[in-house]
Amino acid sequence: QSAAKYEVVYGSGQNVSSVTLQWVAPDHVSTVVFWSTFVRTFSEFWVDVKSAELEISASGSNYAKTL
Repeated sequence: QSAAKYEVVYGSGQNVSSVTLQWVAPDHVSTVVFWSTFVRTFSEFWVDVKSAELEISASGSNYAKTL
């Protein structure tokens, strides 16, 4: 199974409790999984943080999901 790669980088230098991002799925996508890396400090970080599988429909409506 081939996976498309999309990247988002966010860094403010300030502590944040949430970040809101918007992504538009290609027409042919039915299920997506988001993988994340979180960095608190140079020596404290988390990699390969996986979201739940999300089902994407072709309804054309906007959809928001909190991960």
